[in-house]
Amino acid sequence: MRTTIALRLALLFMALVFVIWAASSIKKGGVTGMFASLGADVGDPNYIQICPKRIHSFSWPDGKRIEEADKGAEMEWRAYDSAAATPRGLNYLSLEKWLSAHCLTRGSAGPATAPTKVGRNIIVALTYTNGDKTELQTLESDPNTFVWNNRLIQAHDLRQGLDDLRTEAGWAPQPSTLPGPAGK
Repeated sequence: MRTTIALRLALLFMALVFVIWAASSIKKGGVTGMFASLGADVGDPNYIQICPKRIHSFSWPDGKRIEEADKGAEMEWRAYDSAAATPRGLNYLSLEKWLSAHCLTRGSAGPATAPTKVGRNIIVALTYTNGDKTELQTLESDPNTFVWNNRLIQAHDLRQGLDDLRTEAGWAPQPSTLPGPAGK
């Protein structure tokens, strides 16, 4: 009898934890956001997954980059700047939080209509752990529109996130790197 009561209490407690977690996820991004946060392909064009694989490095046209480095049994994010002689270690948890917040970006997206590589500015190049590379670009005609994997993306949070990423590394957003309102 006592085993049955303990089992029921354990199941009720687990159900309560699941409901609290689900409510929190739904509040942040709706039901789609909840499943997307679990890594599920939600098939919603309003969610853009810029991290289909683990990101290894971010590289900007001004020569600055942030890279994850193997430090023995641990990993470390480092900021590389051509002006500095040695790379600087960054707060690992802050970078992981950034990835969590911005890998799945909410915004409107569709197929890119801009000509390939014409009229675009490269904002940041992403390198994934498997060696794949991709570029996040803006249109010269509309610096608030991003181009990623041949999709046009309107995502203000992503622009702010890239500003925050550079700030985390101790760099200011530069007009040549982030054109438009955030870079002016």
